[in-house]
Amino acid sequence: GELFSWGAGRSGKLGHGDEEMRPLPTAVRALEGRRIVRACAGDSHSLVFGANGTLYSFGLGEGGRLGHGSEERLLTPAPVTALLRAGAVCGMGVGSYHSIVLVRPWPGGNDATETARSNYLTSEAPEAKRAAVLSLHSAIDAMEPPDGAEPAGDADASEATLVYTFGDGAYGKLGHGDTADQLYPRLVRSLGEGVAEVAAGYQHSAVRTRRGGVLTAGIGWKGQLGTADLGAGREALGMAPDFYHAREFQPVGAEPSCSSRCAR
Repeated sequence: GELFSWGAGRSGKLGHGDEEMRPLPTAVRALEGRRIVRACAGDSHSLVFGANGTLYSFGLGEGGRLGHGSEERLLTPAPVTALLRAGAVCGMGVGSYHSIVLVRPWPGGNDATETARSNYLTSEAPEAKRAAVLSLHSAIDAMEPPDGAEPAGDADASEATLVYTFGDGAYGKLGHGDTADQLYPRLVRSLGEGVAEVAAGYQHSAVRTRRGGVLTAGIGWKGQLGTADLGAGREALGMAPDFYHAREFQPVGAEPSCSSRCAR
């Protein structure tokens, strides 16, 4: 359907090309004509994806949360080109400082947009860059999933899916085993291909597997990870508060492994 946004426009998170407040729902003209199937809003940035599985991001870019390889803010939606060959986005979560997306891989990859994407990434002159943007958008509009692939939408219980995270990496909330920021979407290899749903909080992330399990990563010293018993108190356990932060996804209800502990 058509995308509308309203409210505070700080950092361009409404996607209207400015930072003005919108008191009423207003169509996002940059995505006019594209069928948007899901939208997700964070504190200062927004993600949406279309029926062809293309992810768009806009708003504050600090920490790389928009996935475009820089920390620049975007006042209008732009396709996250790093995911164009990975597959169709079928789920997402937006935290205060980071993003997490669920991707359904295309069989054999998708080369439909690769030439336009390459030109977009390598163009430096303003005129060439503008032409590359138009070419990329045209390629995306014409993009069809490869033979045997399904259009974007909720992941079903039998298909392979991959999880990518990007943005601010503090407390390990991106799940890569470290606390580094990621300017581009990075595959969370430890999760494999069995995730059905993803979500992002203030400083932590959560996923649900096809088997019904839940795993979490990030800050957990208030108990939000569900991986430690806080009843005994930190002093009684003899552990620093950072024990409750996990930089890799851990199953809810389990004690965090030593390798998952991290400082900010």
